[in-house]
Amino acid sequence: MSVLFIPTEILLQIATQITCIHTLHALALGNHRFHALFDPILYQQDARDGLLTAIRWASEHGKIKLIKKSLSHGARIPPHQTYPTFSEGKSRLVHGRMSSYYFEDYPSHPLCVAVENRHADIVHLLVALGGSIDMRNSQWQPLLSLAVIHGHPDMVRTLLHLGAPQDRDQYFNRNSPIQIAAFRGDEEIVRILLQHHNRNSNNNSSPHPNRPTAQQMQSALECALLQHHLHLVAPLLHSDPGVNLEFYFDFPQPYPRCTPLIWAVEEGQLELAQLLLRNGVDPNRPYGWDKPPLLRAVAKGHEDMIRLLTPITHRIQVTRALSLSIMHIPHPDELSAQILLENGAKPEFEKGDEAALTQHHSNQCLLGWTVELVPPLICAVSRGCISLVRLLVEHGADVNVGYDGRSLDDVPDWDEGGPLLLAMKMGNNEDIVRFLRGRGADEEAGKVRGRRAAELAEQFVGWSYTRPGAG
Repeated sequence: MSVLFIPTEILLQIATQITCIHTLHALALGNHRFHALFDPILYQQDARDGLLTAIRWASEHGKIKLIKKSLSHGARIPPHQTYPTFSEGKSRLVHGRMSSYYFEDYPSHPLCVAVENRHADIVHLLVALGGSIDMRNSQWQPLLSLAVIHGHPDMVRTLLHLGAPQDRDQYFNRNSPIQIAAFRGDEEIVRILLQHHNRNSNNNSSPHPNRPTAQQMQSALECALLQHHLHLVAPLLHSDPGVNLEFYFDFPQPYPRCTPLIWAVEEGQLELAQLLLRNGVDPNRPYGWDKPPLLRAVAKGHEDMIRLLTPITHRIQVTRALSLSIMHIPHPDELSAQILLENGAKPEFEKGDEAALTQHHSNQCLLGWTVELVPPLICAVSRGCISLVRLLVEHGADVNVGYDGRSLDDVPDWDEGGPLLLAMKMGNNEDIVRFLRGRGADEEAGKVRGRRAAELAEQFVGWSYTRPGAG
């Protein structure tokens, strides 16, 4: 007997013994009669299994009628994704942020599937049926982040309208919708998120406006910079003028103690640096032992950046930058030195600078113990650069400035004295010696240790001492 002619009662008995929904599905496709018999059993079996195979498939392909059909046969959709299974391992980049968490990949909730595939009608249905708008998928990404990751601006609008939050802190991953959009360089989605943020910010009736946190805004700015999506910087800054722009980048940092301004300087991004400075970034904030922005601009030879930063940088740091330009390897950077002097750089340090630097860096700082703390004229003489020596003296450098510090690389056996003594000891540039003598330089000048000893001795003039027990 052909299977097509098997009595209905026997077919129904057979169906009760089949637990594989794929087999039931194959039978339901046999003919109209088989479809009428096996299709309801297929959906009932799927509902009993609780795997939501039919609803998940329908959510992927936009078949809202199929979802309703499955529900009518007893399927129940949980309000949340199953809690993720994860382990910790080596950190790697996940949508622009470092993460050490690894999640087991298992079927996503139908609501997550609908979001990923841009089916707004199904999203509305599933949320109305109790699906959480604050749901996360198996990789612990919330719905709003999923829409951003898949580049669906209309879905982002839909989720925001339904109340999807932007400001949830992520324990298992450190991504946020605004940060992922900035990492991807998706200007349309960035603007949607920021406009919703601003619209809610102006709504005084909303006690908890749906906006990114300050830390999320900082992460978004960091990602935009590191990915060179500079067109996103202005929208991010203008949307939240109160955000702190002097934060340090996450690890791994592209440059030591990197901040947005440091990144702009290192990359030679003049317009970005100007924008950050207009928004209140301080070029004189303490950077520990790492070089502040102006010194980094000098190290990179970014001339326009030097012109921008010199007038607004503290005098001591500008003089440090001047010394650094002269000690530039392999040759002195005369152009940078000239730009610094033309923009107000003082050609030498002043009394009390050591104490000021120590307080600024929260650590002891002695003039002379790093190359940029050596007096500029001493640097120019040690490099044998007569043009720089003339330039510094013309701008007021003291030809008898004293030096007592580390041995210079060019003169390893000299660590105290003045410019003339140094030039004589080098013995390879008579032009510098003649120029300094002509400007009144003294061979004995600058011997700081002897002067300090004499000053110390003067303090004890007239003192007497009696040994204990004597007469």
